[in-house]
Amino acid sequence: MTYNQLKSILPANSEIHYKSDCSQFFLDNNLSISDYSKYKFILFEYTITDFNQTINSLNSNNIKYQIKTDDWNLDYILINK
Repeated sequence: MTYNQLKSILPANSEIHYKSDCSQFFLDNNLSISDYSKYKFILFEYTITDFNQTINSLNSNNIKYQIKTDDWNLDYILINK
């Protein structure tokens, strides 16, 4: 999946982050980025327009993902490669 493909299925104004660009997030949460090698993108709860609509879009397009919660009790979505 490419950035543009993912962007085309998500609600408007959703921010997509490459996992490789989120090193500070991993440091802040005491996570090892190498443990997340099967993921390509991260969607943060606070940078997407509608969390439920985003989940529905991912499900309806058969996108594999995992939802986790960070140290500040905010959800983030990891999108598989």
